[in-house]
Amino acid sequence: MSMLWKGIPVPVLVAIILLIVGGLIHIVGIATPYWHSISITNNVVRDKPYGHHGLWAVCTTRGQDVIDCNSHSDTKSEVVATRALEVLALLFGAMCIIITGLWFFLRLERHRLILMISSLGSGFISALFGFIGIIIYAADVNSNSRVTDVTSVYNQNLDWSFAMCVISSILVTVATILIGIGTRMVK
Repeated sequence: MSMLWKGIPVPVLVAIILLIVGGLIHIVGIATPYWHSISITNNVVRDKPYGHHGLWAVCTTRGQDVIDCNSHSDTKSEVVATRALEVLALLFGAMCIIITGLWFFLRLERHRLILMISSLGSGFISALFGFIGIIIYAADVNSNSRVTDVTSVYNQNLDWSFAMCVISSILVTVATILIGIGTRMVK
């Protein structure tokens, strides 16, 4: 069985699909305000939802109802760094899709080495920036995971938007490896 489909290596086709899916997941992860959630424990309540944060907004809750969402008023440097790295990861992932598509679908063989280095490099940089942003944010939440005041304890836990960006970075890593395998199949 041939590992080519219309002259394009199957691993490269799978990689492009993974990059597109990963990019869509990454957009949702960046845009939604559920990077971490906060619950409160005191004499009256235990693990009551108190709010959730994203890269762009902070939301407070009462019970299960969202009361108010606002943009960050005092943005910490960790959040700014995570924003920048995650947006750059998204842009480099898009660049990887474009370069890989031009190379394999248009069969641009004249600049094969440049396209190969650009495709693999942009995929690698996308995954690297995504993982560094994730690590910075997780370290910040982990260092403040249990904040105590006089009467209450505030617990912070990473949430589903964060998980979506982790999954996206993993998909980009796998896609970059598949592109590397696919480049070995082209003569």
